[in-house]
Amino acid sequence: MKFKLALKPNTDIDAGVIFEDTFTNKSQKITYNGKKELHGSDPTENTEATLIKICQGYDLKIKAVNDANTALTVEGIQLQVKGIDEKGQEVCSINKTTDSNGYITITPEDARALRADGTITYTVQPILNGIVGYSATDSVSFDIINDKVTRNLKYDNHGSELEIKINENARTAEVIVPINSKKADFELRLEELNNSNVTISGAEFELIQPKLNSKYDMNKLIGTTDENGIIHFSPTVMTKDGTYNYILVQNTTQMGYELTQISLIKITYKDGEITTDPEIYFNPDVKGELLKDKENHVLITVGNECTAKDPFDLQINL
Repeated sequence: MKFKLALKPNTDIDAGVIFEDTFTNKSQKITYNGKKELHGSDPTENTEATLIKICQGYDLKIKAVNDANTALTVEGIQLQVKGIDEKGQEVCSINKTTDSNGYITITPEDARALRADGTITYTVQPILNGIVGYSATDSVSFDIINDKVTRNLKYDNHGSELEIKINENARTAEVIVPINSKKADFELRLEELNNSNVTISGAEFELIQPKLNSKYDMNKLIGTTDENGIIHFSPTVMTKDGTYNYILVQNTTQMGYELTQISLIKITYKDGEITTDPEIYFNPDVKGELLKDKENHVLITVGNECTAKDPFDLQINL
């Protein structure tokens, strides 16, 4: 004889109510006597009892977002979720793909352990599957605690910056998982105007990024040229096809040189890759080139005019 005891879907049970009087066994002896009566062995005496404590469950919601701007959600990425209980047993192993809002949701119907009390340690591993504009991302781990005493949900992010939100009324735990966005390499070289043999160190520039996918604000990038006159900026790759405007501003330079004027740099992306040489506007002293040594590597060459006078430039009138 086999039987199964299950809760109705979406049934709420008070977190403090534990069905300790409900016993079941892996095996049960049933006898049928002449009086047509069924007799079963006492399940409380069976050391193989498979008692499960049941309390009010919760939904685990995981939201995938762009690490450069968390307002941009990531649709279509696969998240592999594994859960380990306090006994070290795997109680959840689920793969789901994020929806148009960047979410997956795991319910007690997906994993009955979400109805149990105690702590579950979750590990979430993003799987890219060719998602444009994103790169490999490490897994994240955290605890969700269905408290045995207070009946409340709690969390532990293991000291990380992982953002977790608890909604006690809705019985949900929401975890925000940043996905690494791809970065381009904007290599800037500062040299003396019309003299590429002389580079200029110690000059500060800022690169103002366009809105991500023409919608989400991005931080400006600031750097200082090294001893070779080089800065490597790492702007976020655009995940939508199109041409985007970057603003290059020089804040400082070495004594004896003149600052270059503000430059507009147009970069075209297709399928997350820069496809053509940058277009430079408003500044004839700035040149752009798409290099082929690696993906999305751009060289921006900036010239500063030398204003120092040669002290030996003498004029003698006879």
